[in-house]
Amino acid sequence: ILLRLNVRPGDICVESGTGSGSMTHSMARCVGPKGHVYSFDFHDHRVQTAQKEFASHGMGNVTCKHADVCDAGFDLPEGVFADALFLDVPKPWTAVPHAMKVLRDGGGICSFSPCIEQVQRTCEKLREEGFTMVATVEVLLRGWMIQNIHLDVPRWKASDGPQTKKNSRPEQTRGGSKRKAPEGE
Repeated sequence: ILLRLNVRPGDICVESGTGSGSMTHSMARCVGPKGHVYSFDFHDHRVQTAQKEFASHGMGNVTCKHADVCDAGFDLPEGVFADALFLDVPKPWTAVPHAMKVLRDGGGICSFSPCIEQVQRTCEKLREEGFTMVATVEVLLRGWMIQNIHLDVPRWKASDGPQTKKNSRPEQTRGGSKRKAPEGE
C-alpha cells in the first residue's frame, strides 16, 4: 500500500480507521522523523488505546484523533495537506469529498474495502471527484496447513547392494518366521 501511494521520508500521511495501529506504525516508519501521520478513528476507545501505544513506542510523528471522517472530514492543522491518504472505513465513498480538501495536488488515495460493492461505489466517487488513475487491486489470502508427517521409509545399507526388482523389498515376518517376500507380492 505504501509503495503504491509512493510514501517517502518527510511525507504527510492521513489515515482513517486507526484500528490496531498496524498501518499507522508502517506509515510512521516510512515518513520518518521529518514526516507526520494523522490517524483518525470513530471509536474513541481505539483512539485512546492507540495514543498510549504510539506514545510508549516513542512515535512523536503521529497524531491520533477521534473523528468520523465520513461525516466531519479530516481535522488537519491549517495549511497542512496530505501526500497520501488511506481509508479503512465502512463507507469510504462518503469520505472521498472530505479527502479531496486535504489531499495535496498529485497526492494518492487508497481505500481498503472487503466487498466489491464498496469498491464500485468508491471508484465511482473517485472519478466524480476528478481522479483519473483509478485502479483496483485484489489482495488474495491463501491459507496453508503446515504439519509434520512421519513416513516410515526403509533405510538401506550399502552392503545390501543395488536395489533391483528382485531384492527391493525388505524381509517380512509372518507367523513368527522370516522369509523374503515372493516376487509379485
